[in-house]
Amino acid sequence: MSLMIAERPHSVDSERALASLWERAGTLRDGLTTQDGQRYWVSYPGRPNPRAGPDFLDARLLNEAGESVTGDVELHLNAPDWYGHGHHADPNYNGVVLHVVLSAKGHSTTSQHSKMRVPIASLQDHLDRLDILDAAEPLKHEQGSALETADLEARLDLAGDERFLARCRGFALELNEGTADQVIYRSLMEALGYASNRKPFRQLADVVPFSALAMLGDEPTSIRALALHAMLLSASGLISLIQADPQTKELLRLSRLLPLRPSPGSSPGSSRVRPLSLDQWRLFRVRPSNHPLRRIQGAVHILENCLKSGLSRLLQDVLATEGASGLEAIFRVKPFIGAGRAGDITVNVALPFLRALAQRESYAELAELTLNAYKKFPGLADNEITREMRKQMGLPSKSSLSARRHQGLMHLYRSSRRSAVN
Repeated sequence: MSLMIAERPHSVDSERALASLWERAGTLRDGLTTQDGQRYWVSYPGRPNPRAGPDFLDARLLNEAGESVTGDVELHLNAPDWYGHGHHADPNYNGVVLHVVLSAKGHSTTSQHSKMRVPIASLQDHLDRLDILDAAEPLKHEQGSALETADLEARLDLAGDERFLARCRGFALELNEGTADQVIYRSLMEALGYASNRKPFRQLADVVPFSALAMLGDEPTSIRALALHAMLLSASGLISLIQADPQTKELLRLSRLLPLRPSPGSSPGSSRVRPLSLDQWRLFRVRPSNHPLRRIQGAVHILENCLKSGLSRLLQDVLATEGASGLEAIFRVKPFIGAGRAGDITVNVALPFLRALAQRESYAELAELTLNAYKKFPGLADNEITREMRKQMGLPSKSSLSARRHQGLMHLYRSSRRSAVN
């Protein structure tokens, strides 16, 4: 639906155009007054959301009391479109802190699924001031504009190291509670969930722990991968999406022959594990390459040859003999897991896990090896957060960044979000 403003020299006829104006809302010195009389200043309009959900994520606003308000922002040409699009019944919009519209159409607030009310701010009276800004010239935040190149690189290195060591500390805590194989397997599965399905993948790793998968280690090579695939699919609740054609007939048969049972060491009296349900997965607008069915197939290829030796042992041996590139090769399983995701898993999961394990076991050589491998790892694929931080800090969009500095951008973004909340 579009809306033309005939009485003004400027027109906004799409939500994309409205989004362009919202990105410049931080220039409004008097801020925005909502329909219910509140006033907000825009510290940061948020990063555009490429997936389903609110239009901008992690926006930072300042209210009249000087308090920071952090959350998501949803845009519509007309305020009633919120209800027309069903956002009032969608919990994914419970994090929205401001509903930005062109025309409020008589609405003062907007209702969320949580029953909370969201203030509405109209940009209609600000079109002239926002439209005079050159849309081709990105707004540069004060944070990055005055930094010299050398200082910026040093800052990114330091931030990247802080992120890496924080992940190491997280793995150290998990290792105090579980076996090394289960800790790395759970984190690997979570990483395969990418942004949309991290939680159900982590739950899947707990429903079918590594110790349960290891029971298939003695199966013949010809059937091991198929049985492993059947076990994970059966536990995921996604098996209903598999078409019963000749290629998957055996997989479906095995899923019925391999009922989910507790892993060794489970509490007495538990005889069967409850699988996940289909509605726990986010499948809407998930790219085919990121679909959980494909990611599960990728996990099968990674796990099938280390069920007896253990995933933790495999990663240690490969890092010692082949370096970080060898780890990345383990996780790169075409066509199910591409090079970009494999690099992310190496940097965010494998290397910090191995360092935490080395420190727990006082294995100084492995600890040093992991840190050096991290610092030398080549650049990772940009994501919406690193692209946003490049823009904020004045970095060229195509400049080459090491994985360490890529992680530095991620850390600075997360840190600024936490400080705004606190």
